[in-house]
Amino acid sequence: IESFGVSELGSEIDEALEEYLGPIRDSGADTLILGCTHYPLVSHRIRRIIGREITLIDSGAQAAKTAKEALEASDSISSRKNTPKHEFYVTSDPDRFTSSSGYFLGEALGRATLTTIGK
Repeated sequence: IESFGVSELGSEIDEALEEYLGPIRDSGADTLILGCTHYPLVSHRIRRIIGREITLIDSGAQAAKTAKEALEASDSISSRKNTPKHEFYVTSDPDRFTSSSGYFLGEALGRATLTTIGK
């Protein structure tokens, strides 16, 4: 995170995680399901707070695995091998999104376009 201009969030994230996860850790839970799409982005921080004894399950990864299996079973997976074109639209600072995309997406993006969501 630090190299992508969001290091100031690190301590705030850790404080929030401790507040919410501390009681779960202390309750003796043995499994924690990451139920929101953004939780895996901070799973290393979650792991540090809850410890190694608690199993982490990434619900997004499980959903993707299930979807893949369903597509394979119905012979619905595309055989196309071309490189996809990605377009990113954001509702706030496109430059910040672009600069932090390498951390969150695993690769740097070319650019993002600012957009608004209508009523």
